[in-house]
Amino acid sequence: MDSDKEFYLDLNKITLLGWESSKSFDAVSSMITAIKKEKIFSAVPVRKIDDLTYSLVRGIQKEYSSREDGGHHRALAHYLEDIPLKVKLSENSRLPDIRFPIQEIYLQI
Repeated sequence: MDSDKEFYLDLNKITLLGWESSKSFDAVSSMITAIKKEKIFSAVPVRKIDDLTYSLVRGIQKEYSSREDGGHHRALAHYLEDIPLKVKLSENSRLPDIRFPIQEIYLQI
């Protein structure tokens, strides 16, 4: 697949790995609200592991902050809403050392 093309991952059919094991309930709820209002988000950078497994990658997404962001909030919100996540292959980015399935992220209240 061409690394310049954006595409959608159905998070109920594939496994998406990330390095954060928990996320803020409020932040994920805000993302869900934005998704329901059809806000357009940029593609989340991922690396393909195999046909059914992808991983979020470490990197700075300048449109959101100067901190390292992997798209965990967006991925979890899309998973919970059963809406495919817009992604883009990023072959040159670092894979995290520890990875958890997005579907198993714990929501902190």
